[in-house]
Amino acid sequence: MKNPFIRSSIAAGLIIVHLLLVACDKKSTNPKEEKPPSMPPAESMRIDLSVFSGGGNQSAGKISSPQSQLHFGTAVVTLGLVNLSVVLHLAVPAAIFVQALTEQPELQNDGKFHWVYTSVYQLAQYQADLAGWVDMGDARVKWEMAVTRSQQNLDHFKWYEGSCNIEATSGDWIFYDYLQPQSSVPVVQIDWQISGDTDRLLVFENVFAGDVNEGDRLTYSIEGDSARVQYDDASASTTAKIVWNTTTTAGYIQAPNYNGGVPARWDENHDDM
Repeated sequence: MKNPFIRSSIAAGLIIVHLLLVACDKKSTNPKEEKPPSMPPAESMRIDLSVFSGGGNQSAGKISSPQSQLHFGTAVVTLGLVNLSVVLHLAVPAAIFVQALTEQPELQNDGKFHWVYTSVYQLAQYQADLAGWVDMGDARVKWEMAVTRSQQNLDHFKWYEGSCNIEATSGDWIFYDYLQPQSSVPVVQIDWQISGDTDRLLVFENVFAGDVNEGDRLTYSIEGDSARVQYDDASASTTAKIVWNTTTTAGYIQAPNYNGGVPARWDENHDDM
């Protein structure tokens, strides 16, 4: 006959293990113990073209060269047009997102973390609600930004949504047309990879169905001290690119309708080479 003390000890042990498992399970699902997912960097929505907005690269006390700066000037104009057609359209949603990086989220009843705040951009005030949650099915973090602004007839309008990996080093964004807030019409998609200040890749694509520039792509990349902007025109099947050194600002522009299609270079003073 088995020792009843041993049997009772085993039973007690099983009960203790069960209670521990239940306690651990409860702890893992306690909202107070949950942590918000890592947010994508602000640079996942914007590019740095400051090199081309300040004129020549003249050091203090250095006499400006009388040489032609036609190539650099052409690059400035070209990137200005790119900025107008692509980047400026994302300026407001990007600015609203940047502010979320400084806000504290709350876990709400829908199981998502929400960053809820007021954002002001050029005197325009927006009520923002950024939702973020981990989709366990594909081990990715999902994001949705809803904004409200009565002057634009925006009422909890989903301006953009996206996803990223858990480490927030790569992901995508889809932006919707705010002029058609009831229809959820996608206009721009961004695919991004950012590992640091000197390792970035952003691809902007026009996905606005029926738009004259549908299918056009703008690629921005930084590898070490080399930066590049490439524009692929889908309808014309042409490619133009501008490459520069982020330290010296020397670089070149290569476009099918400029300088015979061969690279047109400038030096660190932005003089033609």
